[in-house]
Amino acid sequence: MAKKKWLHKILAILPSISLIVILLISSFEIGAYGDWNFYEKEYEKYKVADELYMEMPDIMKVTKFMMSYLRGNEKKLSIETEVEGNIQDFFNEKDRLHMADVQGLFLGGLAIRRGAIIVLLFFNGGTCAYESRLEETDPADVSAGAGGISGTYRGGRISVLKRL
Repeated sequence: MAKKKWLHKILAILPSISLIVILLISSFEIGAYGDWNFYEKEYEKYKVADELYMEMPDIMKVTKFMMSYLRGNEKKLSIETEVEGNIQDFFNEKDRLHMADVQGLFLGGLAIRRGAIIVLLFFNGGTCAYESRLEETDPADVSAGAGGISGTYRGGRISVLKRL
């Protein structure tokens, strides 16, 4: 019986944890992909074009390609651009190995977010199924809510209260 209570408590907080994970990973993605002007301003601020002997449009092209690679949209991290007047691949083998690791982390984060979305949708579907079983709650109940769902642990079972 005690195992069942712990399971119910865990199930009551899963939607909240899922929502936190979704928001955290989404905010990181928005920060990284939301404003290309940020990269350009930072490149200008730190005089990256002078250090790389490249023009800003070429730097931005490489940046956008690299960010596309991180999302898994490019198979190989290889882009030719003009550096010091010569057309060459911007990334060397050391860069590719490092960015392959970064891509793995980034894609792993996106997969975790997809899983959290599935968990949240599962609980959202449960809300519809149990909406007819609305109950009054006691302040002593353990409650958790996320994504328009409020679940309450009470007396050895979870009750989904209603959409918020």
